Amino acid sequence: HTHTHTHIYIYHRFTWIDFGANITSASIATHIKNVDAIIFVVDASERRSISASAKTFQTLLALDTLSRVPVLIFANKQDKFDVVSTQKIMKIFEMHKIKDREWTVLPCTASTGKGTQRGFEWLYKKLKPAEGD
Repeated sequence: HTHTHTHIYIYHRFTWIDFGANITSASIATHIKNVDAIIFVVDASERRSISASAKTFQTLLALDTLSRVPVLIFANKQDKFDVVSTQKIMKIFEMHKIKDREWTVLPCTASTGKGTQRGFEWLYKKLKPAEGD
């Protein structure tokens, strides 16, 4: 099941679709058009599912409709015990290989909002028009 969410930051509306764990290329193609960025949320407390999430992420990056858009990865559930670090997530997701777009991986706890503002600030700076545009 997919869920749509909206977040307002400095008069900029971010709308995103939560595909859950059952994301496929077909479900993405059905729901996305005119995408400006990717926000990918990783459950950092679920060590067993990190590799599967990384494969899903690589599938997203390969789609033409998502080429060159900035990527914000939230390493979620930082309030849990023994979570996977953002550095380890960057390694598993092979972020060092991404050369065609800007990206960042930030820790957060979505249930409380902790860390999410920093991510939206980063994304806003990447998406706002340059002065004089």
